[in-house]
Amino acid sequence: RNVAKLLFMHMLGYPTHFGQLECMKLVASPHFPEKRIGYLGMMLLLSEQADVLMLATNSLKNDLNSDNRFISGLALCAIGNLATADMSRDLAPEVDKHLGSSK
Repeated sequence: RNVAKLLFMHMLGYPTHFGQLECMKLVASPHFPEKRIGYLGMMLLLSEQADVLMLATNSLKNDLNSDNRFISGLALCAIGNLATADMSRDLAPEVDKHLGSSK
């Protein structure tokens, strides 16, 4: 709930860099609604140059391997918006698996 308020503050133009780690915590959550807000915050508050982004690689890898296709979709969307060259190299096998999937 607080991250949703933080995203609203970001849309109004206030600095919100202090909420980046909270978004990472929500992405690591096992619950879908929290994950969805975390990924939205991550895509809005982080850029490719953010140091915090390297912390997200493991969570992205776990979510790409999830059985829930909605969670995998969130991870694919975040990768499309934020992936650096290093992150793309690390996550390429998981993304390739989804590209060849018939689900």
